[in-house]
Amino acid sequence: MGIFGKSEEEKEKEREEKLKEEQRKTMKALQILGLDFDSYSDKEIKERNKKSFGSIGSTLSLEAAGELLSSVGMNNYQRISTGKFITIIQQNWILIRQNELIIRRLEKMLEVLSKKETKKTQI
Repeated sequence: MGIFGKSEEEKEKEREEKLKEEQRKTMKALQILGLDFDSYSDKEIKERNKKSFGSIGSTLSLEAAGELLSSVGMNNYQRISTGKFITIIQQNWILIRQNELIIRRLEKMLEVLSKKETKKTQI
């Protein structure tokens, strides 16, 4: 320990621990939202999209959210607006996942094309 506080080594260690904790929280949030693409296969991404489509079409979840929001004291307009915002957010997650699938397919296409190109140059 330094004379006037923590040493630089202790401060650096605290920064590293704080960074690791933030990364852990970020990964957990990505998993909850279904956006941890590094650990998902194409099939898992499609399944998560199906779940999101189901929640968008489900009036039961909106009714439950409406009951929760009414207990907070929101009027009908606010509840409807919040329900629409929830739907838009779900749609955005679907689009993000679909973009990930497109990126993966494009990368595969690029890989195949680059292999063909190297074969042509070898001949």
